[in-house]
Amino acid sequence: MSNCVSCASDNVRFFKKAGDYKQFLRLGCGLVFSDPMKGADSALYRDAESHVDYWTTDFELSWHHRQFLEENNLAGKTLLDIGCGAGEFLLEAKKAGCDVYGADFVAEKIEVATRRFGLENVF
Repeated sequence: MSNCVSCASDNVRFFKKAGDYKQFLRLGCGLVFSDPMKGADSALYRDAESHVDYWTTDFELSWHHRQFLEENNLAGKTLLDIGCGAGEFLLEAKKAGCDVYGADFVAEKIEVATRRFGLENVF
């Protein structure tokens, strides 16, 4: 494995295995990456969260999403969230005044984003 493009560290630790993918953690910056580096199909993403009921689960926003939402002057800004999941972050960003767009591999998550959270521009 080559050095990290973010922190230049070559210090990695095995994180977990999911299907044909192995995930590693860069100890320098905390970046999680997969080997092989290729796109997965939506079934892998859905299977990894098969225990989640997107229609009733109350989601907790991740640290980096909370940090973004603490910024001032979000009103009127445009946000594109690639891998938006069920849209919980997009919903909060929309409440903060952002014009939001999202994309996700899992069709069920997009359906939840549109029907449960009322988001329009998710694909």
